[in-house]
Amino acid sequence: MSFFERLSAQDAAFLDFEDENNPMHVAALAIFDPTPVVGPGEPIPVDSIRKLISGRLGLLPKYRQRIVRTPVSRHPVWVDDAHFDLRQLLRHVSLPRPGTWDSMVSMYEEFLSEKLDRDRPLWELWIVEGLDDGRVALMGKVHHCLIDGVSGVDMMMLLLGFEPSMEIPEPPSWTPRPEPNASQLLAAQVRRTLELPRALVETARSAIEDPQATLEEIEERSTALASVGGFLSRRSRETKLNGTLSPLRRFRGAKLSLSEVKQIRQALGGTVNDVVVGLLSGAIRTFLKNRGEDVDGLDLRATIPMSTRLESERGTLGNKLAVTAVRLPVCEPDRARRMTTARLAMEDLKESKLALATDMLTRVAEWTTPTILSRGVQLALRLRLTHIMITNIRGPAEPLYCLAAPMLEVFPAPELWADQALGVGVLSYNGDLQFGFVGNREGIEDLDDFVAAFTAEVEAVRVLADLPKSTDGAKARPRLKHRTANA
Repeated sequence: MSFFERLSAQDAAFLDFEDENNPMHVAALAIFDPTPVVGPGEPIPVDSIRKLISGRLGLLPKYRQRIVRTPVSRHPVWVDDAHFDLRQLLRHVSLPRPGTWDSMVSMYEEFLSEKLDRDRPLWELWIVEGLDDGRVALMGKVHHCLIDGVSGVDMMMLLLGFEPSMEIPEPPSWTPRPEPNASQLLAAQVRRTLELPRALVETARSAIEDPQATLEEIEERSTALASVGGFLSRRSRETKLNGTLSPLRRFRGAKLSLSEVKQIRQALGGTVNDVVVGLLSGAIRTFLKNRGEDVDGLDLRATIPMSTRLESERGTLGNKLAVTAVRLPVCEPDRARRMTTARLAMEDLKESKLALATDMLTRVAEWTTPTILSRGVQLALRLRLTHIMITNIRGPAEPLYCLAAPMLEVFPAPELWADQALGVGVLSYNGDLQFGFVGNREGIEDLDDFVAAFTAEVEAVRVLADLPKSTDGAKARPRLKHRTANA
């Protein structure tokens, strides 16, 4: 029997967003210590890693599927890839000698700049050896139609493990199911169209059974839609963070001790997320000011996706996101007031109905024209309603392993959106906050300067928070690794 699965409107929108200058994959750069697995000069056991991943793909069925389009409506659906070949998706490469961090970052930037092949499953992994310190990099990217940040972390924990082990069970056999023909896809689309009236009747029936709850929900959702109207009216001016994108990307990574961020939070108030937003606000202010921009009075806003994934939905793929936006206090010159204003802005965000409104629009798109969602987002981007994307995902608090090799670091790399030349990904892992800064190569030529501004802001906020000094001076400083092409 043939098999196919329809993409949700939100997942399909990420396919629509993609063009030659906007690869819509999310990525990560992970660094491993291979010494528990191989000795000096010994090759990485790539076949064992392929066998390990192959054995776990049964938990991630969409990783052996590809996209086809339905007739007429052209809506995307998943089908099993009859020509699935793990060797095409998991590549083994070596850096040219000497294998410096610089050359590895350059390779990763090329990796980020290339779109995924739509004729194959929409993910790719590169195992990269040859680093001069003996470590091994794992470069991974997955199309955003397949995962969001939370499901990406779930995927990482499925493919890796919490315990070092060289035992690899024999992968179970897998047989692809037949792909549907055009008539079957068209018939399914007609059936779905006919289901719309019944869905509306069910909604009306629930309203009659509990009118008070329905009235309260209508009031809440009306308020949410009104917040969208207010948001759409707040167009802002272009900054150095904006501009037409090219397909080429730059990348830098940094790492900050989570315990120190918590100390800053205790001293200044708020949450870890509030501190991160305050730090990034200060870095953006310095970066723009050093480029001659008038930052006083600048209304600069960040898009911050919010997960709507239920606990019961953990481990599933696809997107469960609502879009929120926060005003970054870049215009505030006083650092203490800027950190406080960032905290208050994040508190307002929690009370905002914008996330509910975008969730409503996503649900409407499921039963109307799915492209309404992608067109709405593209309109918002053209109106320059936000300037930068910031993603902040909670990752595993304990180390992960590939076979017996521990993952030392993992830097996220978010996608860029049209007219936004800089994106920031934040991921907590094993006691650290890992930052990934992605810039459009033509728009943000000086990404090192932005990371330097971020580093300086961390140092200044640390002083502001009056963190206690340690007898070990190195531990008294934030463990912030400023990885640059000139490091």
